[in-house]
Amino acid sequence: MDSVKDIVKKLNVDFVLPTIQRDFVWLKNPREQKIEKLLDSLMLGYPIGQIILWKPSSRLDEMQTYDFLKSYDYSKDINENERHVSSSKEYLVLDGQQRLTALNIALNGKIITKKGKNVVDKQMYINLFHHNDNEQVNDLSFGFNFLTEQESKTTDQDNLWFLVKMILTNTYNEVEDFKDASFGKLCENQNQEILDLLKSRENPVKKIIGKLWSNIREKKIHCEVTDAKQDEILNVFVRLNDGGVKLEKADLLLSFMENKGDKFFEKGAREEINSFLKVINSRNSGIEGHIKIFKDDVLKACLVLIDDLEIQYKISNFNNSTVQKIASNWKSIKAALETTLELMDRYRIDNNSLSSGNSLLPIAYYLSKNGFLGEKFLNTDNVEHLQIQRKTIEWLALVTFKRVFGASSDTALKNIRDLIKKNNDLPFIMPNVTAIEKEDIETLVTKSQYGKKNTQLLLKFISPEDSWKCQQDHIFPRDLFKKNRNLKSEFRDNIVNLQLLGDSQNKSKNDTLPYQWMNEQSEEYKKSACIPVDIELNEENFERFVEKRRVLIIKRLERFLLK
Repeated sequence: MDSVKDIVKKLNVDFVLPTIQRDFVWLKNPREQKIEKLLDSLMLGYPIGQIILWKPSSRLDEMQTYDFLKSYDYSKDINENERHVSSSKEYLVLDGQQRLTALNIALNGKIITKKGKNVVDKQMYINLFHHNDNEQVNDLSFGFNFLTEQESKTTDQDNLWFLVKMILTNTYNEVEDFKDASFGKLCENQNQEILDLLKSRENPVKKIIGKLWSNIREKKIHCEVTDAKQDEILNVFVRLNDGGVKLEKADLLLSFMENKGDKFFEKGAREEINSFLKVINSRNSGIEGHIKIFKDDVLKACLVLIDDLEIQYKISNFNNSTVQKIASNWKSIKAALETTLELMDRYRIDNNSLSSGNSLLPIAYYLSKNGFLGEKFLNTDNVEHLQIQRKTIEWLALVTFKRVFGASSDTALKNIRDLIKKNNDLPFIMPNVTAIEKEDIETLVTKSQYGKKNTQLLLKFISPEDSWKCQQDHIFPRDLFKKNRNLKSEFRDNIVNLQLLGDSQNKSKNDTLPYQWMNEQSEEYKKSACIPVDIELNEENFERFVEKRRVLIIKRLERFLLK
């Protein structure tokens, strides 16, 4: 166990930060007084929590580390931590970054802010004449505040400011010597009125200085050290921060990649990947709730899209050689992910349509391997390309409904990548995939509702191919169920009452009476859309329509999913 003083002195020497996607946030809103409250808790003897450290079993050459902030500049949107030159003696702080940064700024640093047009430095002071208002729940028991040096010189009945960082001085080893010296310093250059006031309050002033000494120089904070292996530490990071700022496993992996600027991207791995994500996730897709990807998805894609890389998501798979290969293939990796997501947009596949983001990775690999990338592939009247697009959507539906990407998704990704590499095609027959039973299909149809998970994918297989890029529409309109209470509302939003229609079709449909549009379509169209051809669509026949269409839908899906 170390004192607060000892820990602060170890910051940026023995204790450093890994590269993780979180900034120091305690000073974002100065009114919250988070640093002041932390010091107040120390003075009151309250526990402020343990610090959790990681001592790697080997040198940190593979991982970029950073120093704790010593100054916080309010003129900057982000106060970036300086890079640290790693050694084998360091501990990485897994939990306690915000508290330790707060202590470093308060006891060893400053904040930089504006006063009028001037930029001023402020340091942490304690008001030795502070009066606590016990009726205010959030009031500080001790008067901590960031002040300029000039502001700290104001001394009167209510204010006597003492620079907190003076507590770290090594000039005095005994608390009584420090109290006497500090009080003597406070009396310097004061007028007689203030001197008389100081002497009348000497004991309570020295008592506060002594309390500051004991809680900064003597109070111990427990530091727990883990020597977990590199791959285990991913889970430790995520678990420790589960209740705070969300961390992904990718955050730590990027820490290891960040130190390879000469091998990776000009911007550095983290900034390059974050820039790509910002662009791809803000794309103009034309659909609400379009698929978004995250750092974990990109790093996993890097492992899948490069043939000879192991797919398992662990630190050891992101060594120098791997990062070099990712950098060399980064342009094609981005193109594959962009094309895959834009293909999903064009076929109106949104987040509700995916049970696992891993299902997109083999598609990206297949498209990349065959050179089906970019606008030339997506915007085309080429029959072959259109067939490939539709086959890709069929494959996505197959692996979604067969739940291919479950607990052992790494194994599934490897097997599928091997099959694509061998046959140069998406595999519709895969080893170790649980078979779908007829009962599963019936349940799937029952649960498929308007706008809900999987419905858009499922509708592809009961709709004509030229409507696969269209949106969901009710055959018997929703309003009809309000007007006619005899229509069973349980089927209103079920897939048996849904179809895929384009904007022009929808407009022509709206110009007719409800469901009349479907009655006017050809028998061939109706069969392709699983519409019973032996009954006329009207309100009296609604239940017969639902019963017959449900049978047709199930038979169509059985042909596709049971093969």
